Amino acid sequence: MRWASVIRVVAVVLVISVLASALSILFFGHVEGTEFSPEALMRRDFAYYVEPITGAQISPVVRTSYVGQVEQQLILQRWVQSQPARRWHLVRGRYGVRVAGPQPAALLCDALDMSGSSGKPFWLGWNEQHPAKASLLWPVVFVLARHGWYELIPELLEVARGASAAGPAEFRIALRQAVDRQVQQLWPRLDAADSQVLREALGELSVVWEQPVGDGPETGN
Repeated sequence: MRWASVIRVVAVVLVISVLASALSILFFGHVEGTEFSPEALMRRDFAYYVEPITGAQISPVVRTSYVGQVEQQLILQRWVQSQPARRWHLVRGRYGVRVAGPQPAALLCDALDMSGSSGKPFWLGWNEQHPAKASLLWPVVFVLARHGWYELIPELLEVARGASAAGPAEFRIALRQAVDRQVQQLWPRLDAADSQVLREALGELSVVWEQPVGDGPETGN
């Protein structure tokens, strides 16, 4: 009887330990989030489990990829070329009960998802109404996104929203001025590594600025 009691106690302790470990992993070891690839114009949700104390991954990573409505439009209209994903920028994440919160890429992703008065994404409708400007705006936006300079994008989107009456050439000038103004403000605060990344982005933009642009009227409805 004594050994039977010991075995029962050990069994109860083991069961409690297993349950405690499982609950710990469930609540504190669940990692999930969303990433964005500015090359592929694609997002993906991911989830996996880690051991809460050591941080060791204990399950495969499950990923679900998708392309937003505005991104689909940009690809179909060939305003931005979709390429194989080279990097994935975190949009939001959660590690157990700790929330990483919005990351820089969320500045672009949240804007792309923003609803308009009709219920569809705002920029979907804006692009339909202003296709000539859309062909100028989004290449600039995604050059900055590919180099991780998401913080420069919101001002460009504000310029676009306020430039409905501007012609394409005038609109491009406004975009360039917005980029130059922000770069001048940023530059003194950048370290050597960030300065180099920004130079690379500006080098790509110099090619974009030189692309021909017509002064004709918009063709959207």
